[in-house]
Amino acid sequence: MVGNHLIIPGGTRTIDATGKYIMPGGIDLNVHLQRPGFNTQTIDDFYQGTKAALSGGTTMVVDKVVPDKGETAKEAFVKWRKWADDKVGVRPSRGVGWLTKYLKK
Repeated sequence: MVGNHLIIPGGTRTIDATGKYIMPGGIDLNVHLQRPGFNTQTIDDFYQGTKAALSGGTTMVVDKVVPDKGETAKEAFVKWRKWADDKVGVRPSRGVGWLTKYLKK
């Protein structure tokens, strides 16, 4: 919290940021973590990719979900989520908005 005369709960660590710049974490809107395709797979899985993002100040990533041939967007989303849920180090999201044209299939 930022402000004057705040009620601070016990056990809370206070950081004096006098003279410092305070910035929110970044959001990377275009990542491809653990993405298979073209007979290969990206080198960063969700653990390594989000760990690297966090070390650079990124606190949220939007991964791109790409359905396999014959797979619905929903099936692909569920698969991606299973890959990511136990591994992410930042707040994840999946870029499925661009897939809405596939949802009718």
